Amino acid sequence: MNWYKTSGKENISGLKSLTERDRLFETGMPVELDYIRNTQPASDMGSRFGQDIEPAGRYMSHASPSAQPRDGLEIGKTKFSNPLVIALTEDDESIWGEIYGDKGWKRRLSNAYNGLTGLELSKAILADGYDGIVTIDTLNGSPRSVAEIVDLKGL
Repeated sequence: MNWYKTSGKENISGLKSLTERDRLFETGMPVELDYIRNTQPASDMGSRFGQDIEPAGRYMSHASPSAQPRDGLEIGKTKFSNPLVIALTEDDESIWGEIYGDKGWKRRLSNAYNGLTGLELSKAILADGYDGIVTIDTLNGSPRSVAEIVDLKGL
């Protein structure tokens, strides 16, 4: 893994790159992608899934270009000019590792921004020039797939 530093803040672990569905995901590199997202708000689970610390934004997944719309799902295209690409978790010894604890991306990102959460965290990430967050699932240190994506544009 590589380390990316943002505005003198604590280091955030990230990955050099991952290509998925002919799209290169790399910190600072523009990327256009097909996405799919649930338009229904998630239930408030507090700290169980890190919702209490997660950045604000439009959460989405990388979709296949052949994805079909269904009730409650939005399908579209988006482009990031300067995404922040980070590991989903630093615990990658199992398929999903520890996503929502101290090694998960939400906690590491909040810690890197001095404990900011929600909209304040997103504003700080935007102030550092990033317009989206792309998390990458890894196994034994190797990138496997794009996981959660957060679009920060429009906040």
